[in-house]
Amino acid sequence: MTCAEHCQELIDDPALALLLYTYENFENALPLIDPDVKEFYEFLGLRDVPQDKERFATLIGRSTQSVYRFLDHEGKPGRPVVRWIQAVRRLNLKPNKSLRFMAEVVSAVGEAQQVKEVLVRGWTRPERDND
Repeated sequence: MTCAEHCQELIDDPALALLLYTYENFENALPLIDPDVKEFYEFLGLRDVPQDKERFATLIGRSTQSVYRFLDHEGKPGRPVVRWIQAVRRLNLKPNKSLRFMAEVVSAVGEAQQVKEVLVRGWTRPERDND
């Protein structure tokens, strides 16, 4: 059914009718579907090797164990990871540019969060001295 068919029906909630009209007439207004992490991993050109899984973990701000769970055991990422992947995909960059963009953001955020050499060591923070 299209809006022409639906819009003839009475809808109790005006906001719902507005939303239906907008979704049917403006494709870019449709809500984003949660990305498939494995598909995104493959889009980036990463291979099924430990080094790439470690790199991906750093790029999405999660542990390597989480990446194994997402890729090999159909685990579901949390909302922050989902939104980060969606944001990167919405930039419409090619895979190599997406990887560079993600690395630049990870580096900038890592520095701001005082995580030294985040692209090399991942998101693990060194233990603080107990003075």
